[in-house]
Amino acid sequence: MRVYILYIIIVLLPYNLIAQNSIDTILLPEVVLEETRLSENKIGCSIDVLNQKVIGATNTQSFSDFLSFNSSYYVKRYGALSTPTFRGTTSSHTLVLWNEVPVNSIANGLADLSILPINSFNKTTIVNGGDASVFGSGSIGATIHINPMLNFSNENELNIAYEIGSFGLESKSIFYSKSSQKISLSAFIHSLIDKNNFKFTNTTVIGFPEQTSSYGAIVSSQKQINLILKLNRRNMFSFSYWGLDNDREVPQNMTISFSDAKQYDKSDRVFAALTHTTNNLKFKLKHSYLKEDFNYTEFSKNIDSYYIAETSISDFNIKLNNNNKTFNIGAILTNNTILNNNYLSTKTDDQNFAIVSSFKINKKLSKTNLIVRKEWHSLYEVPLVPTLGYERKIDNNIRLRSKINRNFRAPTFNDRYWISGGSIGNLDLLPETAWNKELGIDLIYKDFIFHSTIYSLDIEDMIVWQPNDNNIWQPINNKKVWSRGIENKLKYKSNKYTLETSYTYTKSTNEKKLSALDNSYQKQLLYIPLQKLSFLFIYKLPEIKSQIIFGYVYNDQVLTSYNSSNDKYLDGFSLSNLTFNKELNNLPIYISFKINNLMDTSYQTYENYPNPGREYLLTINYNIK
Repeated sequence: MRVYILYIIIVLLPYNLIAQNSIDTILLPEVVLEETRLSENKIGCSIDVLNQKVIGATNTQSFSDFLSFNSSYYVKRYGALSTPTFRGTTSSHTLVLWNEVPVNSIANGLADLSILPINSFNKTTIVNGGDASVFGSGSIGATIHINPMLNFSNENELNIAYEIGSFGLESKSIFYSKSSQKISLSAFIHSLIDKNNFKFTNTTVIGFPEQTSSYGAIVSSQKQINLILKLNRRNMFSFSYWGLDNDREVPQNMTISFSDAKQYDKSDRVFAALTHTTNNLKFKLKHSYLKEDFNYTEFSKNIDSYYIAETSISDFNIKLNNNNKTFNIGAILTNNTILNNNYLSTKTDDQNFAIVSSFKINKKLSKTNLIVRKEWHSLYEVPLVPTLGYERKIDNNIRLRSKINRNFRAPTFNDRYWISGGSIGNLDLLPETAWNKELGIDLIYKDFIFHSTIYSLDIEDMIVWQPNDNNIWQPINNKKVWSRGIENKLKYKSNKYTLETSYTYTKSTNEKKLSALDNSYQKQLLYIPLQKLSFLFIYKLPEIKSQIIFGYVYNDQVLTSYNSSNDKYLDGFSLSNLTFNKELNNLPIYISFKINNLMDTSYQTYENYPNPGREYLLTINYNIK
């Protein structure tokens, strides 16, 4: 009991320290972040805000494709999955949040970006370098925020969209929004069918013949409801529901000619919040419920794997403003339950309780923010997780920023309880921990905006699955990774056109030998490109109500396996997209024509898994306001 009291005292210590208010959004200053834990705690952070509509996202575009072109992520596509790696980390080190609620699977820690549609969210915010002090486990490489954006603009809108594309793609959607001074409501329904019958070059067969992907169809639907209601001058209620239902054929790699693998994903997510404001105090009570129903079958191999996962999160936060000082303290209670036929005990659960406090102050030329998170878990000890962010304004055009923070990732349910197919979990696993240190500069001169960030990220006790003494695969805390690099972004905007370009250099190496035969020691981690370059050009033609968007991305080669004499690589590749948008005269119709993979490049992001060549998309939007 004394230990718990001591922890609570430590968490409350930031109240007596100097800190400051939030800064403006870094990459796109014209987009204002809503008042959330993110907006309250983003001092010193490197943040990208991506406006889907501005940069030419289509109704059927997945988050994986969107982030591949518009961020420094490297996205691996294999089978039915698309998973990200950021700042030299693994796919489980990126946390995806909806209304600040984690949507990563509690079974494996991953967020499959291929089933997260981009069209129902008009803004994506990415916090580089992790944010576990605020949002908890999994936020080591980065945190992706996807939020519905509502307003009280006294406008109504109805949008009906239809999209067809290459390889048997077809989608339909309806969006409706209504707002007044008291209420803001939006509803969205979307359905998609994609046969995925693209042609590819099979590099695993002699002569490299051209073949057609005949297995990989997707049938998907989603629905959303978002509501904000002003009860009175001091109280506000908000509610969101997001349902996804996906039925997918799982293609195998190019060396396998037959597959009957299928994957079914169904999820329901509910979020509700009540906010009360009085003088300088603000109270916010939030509750979330998430249910994930997953089933993978491959009957030719006698595989029928399923799990049903449920998460309940209760969150209470108090915010106090005093002149230029702000104090936040919040308590978060999480209950997880999972039913999995691959666990020793089919049904299992865990609980954790966290206290998060922050204190900040806004001086004339500097801003400082200190955040401390302490979490108690029912099965293992979670370390104290602090963050210190600082910014210094040199003049109106130059701003320096820095951040040092500790992050962590808890072992997943699979890591702890799995027992199937020659593998077994480990109940003695510890959370992975990481220290992130970064320095950045932001330059704003007339129409130019430039951001540069250098960082160093050290990950300890990284969980690795490897054979034990009985030759059974089991996870252990036995890896140390050092990732370091630089991220540069340049933007120029005028009345007619916008130009954005980014370059990232990522060196991520294994710093600990796992065995005497470990050939990965001090080498780049698998599937982490050393360099990535992206380019975006938007040209407006207001006289004909049109817009042209050109995107380009280059991914460096990646290691796929280690060998004492000859490591294996996947070649680097370049991709380009071209979009033409047109609003018809005197009609509420908006037409978009897009060409993905303009140069018909043959490429792989994961060994022996092909990707589509040139793809054509036509979208028709009927919009009434």
